[in-house]
Amino acid sequence: MTQGLSSALGTKVQPQESNQLIPRLKRELTVPAICGMAAPPVMVGLWALASVLRPGYDQLTQKGSELGTGPNSLVMNANFVVTGLLILIFCFGLLKSIGAGKWSQVGLIFLAIAGVGEVATGIFPCDPGCPLTGSPSQLIHTGIAVVFFGAMALFPVFIGIGLNQDQYWTPYRSYSLVTGVASNYGAIWGMSGSLCYGAAAVGYSVAGSF
Repeated sequence: MTQGLSSALGTKVQPQESNQLIPRLKRELTVPAICGMAAPPVMVGLWALASVLRPGYDQLTQKGSELGTGPNSLVMNANFVVTGLLILIFCFGLLKSIGAGKWSQVGLIFLAIAGVGEVATGIFPCDPGCPLTGSPSQLIHTGIAVVFFGAMALFPVFIGIGLNQDQYWTPYRSYSLVTGVASNYGAIWGMSGSLCYGAAAVGYSVAGSF
């Protein structure tokens, strides 16, 4: 455990220092962990609120992004921005705590890309009905969606591959890989990537904060 923690901080920790390092590291990870666990319920909660404020909206047949344009669109666009920022804070917390080599670093880059994409989704809403092509904002929105779902599907896989290099995080390797596979199926079938992110976020957040 000490080896993984020290590599995450980029320092060599002597045995007598480990008892002080671990509590300090956990304190530093508390806020990112809370953000990671908060992002999925925040997304779902504000999505539900935006749905209630849009008479006739059908969550089963319509895209969530359709709530980002038209009446009360501010709720959904704010949802995208807030959720993206929570993902980014969570990502930086993982970056600080996981010392698992290049594979996990690549995974965290994908997670950061997803967070930035989520924020950008709220800045560039889609056209009514969210067609694949349309206004410049719609074209940007479509591109962001492709990048976002791809990044959300890949980040748990790459992190999981690298976790066997960090003694502290090794037990979560299988969890991360399974989440990544589920994310890929979700992306293929058009399910919300936020649900797959939520599964990974809860696991990583609990591990990092406790």
